[in-house]
Amino acid sequence: LVDTIYHAPLTLIIRPMPSSGQKNLPNQQSTTAFKRAQVRYRRQGGDPDRIDDLNEFIDFSFPEADARIQLITDKCSIPGKCDSSHKRGVYGLKDYPGLLYIPQELSPDVQLSLAYHAVTDYCESPHATNIDLQPPKAHEIVSSDESVWNLWKRQHSCAGSAPLSRKKYYKCFEKLSWATSGYQYDWTARAYHEQAKSPVPPLLREIANYFATMALQLEQGTADTKFCPSACIVNYYNEKSIMGGHRDDLELAFDKPVISLNLGLPGVFLLGGSTKDEAVIPILIRPGDVLIMGGKIRMNYHGMARVLSHRVNLPTPLPKEIYYSFEYTTKVPEDDVTHVQNFLRDHRININVRQVLPDGVLSIPEMRK
Repeated sequence: LVDTIYHAPLTLIIRPMPSSGQKNLPNQQSTTAFKRAQVRYRRQGGDPDRIDDLNEFIDFSFPEADARIQLITDKCSIPGKCDSSHKRGVYGLKDYPGLLYIPQELSPDVQLSLAYHAVTDYCESPHATNIDLQPPKAHEIVSSDESVWNLWKRQHSCAGSAPLSRKKYYKCFEKLSWATSGYQYDWTARAYHEQAKSPVPPLLREIANYFATMALQLEQGTADTKFCPSACIVNYYNEKSIMGGHRDDLELAFDKPVISLNLGLPGVFLLGGSTKDEAVIPILIRPGDVLIMGGKIRMNYHGMARVLSHRVNLPTPLPKEIYYSFEYTTKVPEDDVTHVQNFLRDHRININVRQVLPDGVLSIPEMRK
């Protein structure tokens, strides 16, 4: 594989990594600060499980250890949403107003339910995926009666079956990078279209509303807030996946936050400024963490430098005892629990939700269609 040139945000790319950190380094004068940060913190082929840079990461699971982290609130203030026993640490960064981070906020059951839907429902019709953009190749098998998830289970339940593993399927997790629901993003035109959309899944709508309401109340200081989840992107990572620096700048409601839910493997998230030449900070993202980008940093550049393998031993925070429960959390079928857990052992899933249109606007204006 070679470096991929891409023109749309949230495109996952997979690159071969140099065996040494001294190879293929960018010219300091000709590259941006964001590119240099991606090279610094990326996965290295010769040492794929390295954590020699761990002390540079902002780790919100240990907020007292980093002076850059500030506590925003430790209470749930949404009326009717949680009782007095539900306390949480909502954190921010002193130099990045509008960034909110809630470590370990999603319960194990919610994480499992989200992951199950991500591999079974969110990547199937009527939702769209990156695979749909290209027709099947001549050697690829098109299976109209088998889901991507069932294929993955068959392949991994028959580990000794060489003929099955050698088959090339048109729709499979090896090719899946993203799936969209709600307004489906047009990666070529870099736009949303009124006619291209599918229903926003109920669980994603409920979770996004909950965290967006909290973020908007903290930002505006009032309980009278609105948020309409209307576009969802599910990103599927393996251990070699990265995401280039980009801005979420194509919605029409920039006063509404982007809600980011993290499942599976941890990763190194890069947060920059309003240009790619501004300072970049690395943040350690763990499963169950919720990241919210709103306010002044809603349009900041960001990306993923690397995904950390399950072989990496990270400091372990104390587990939470109380979680908020979501009505639309579904119980994963017993036969699928182990399969989902095995998938998450080698993959990272990020789900982000945003509001596309300003309050009171019911469709995309003609000039944006």
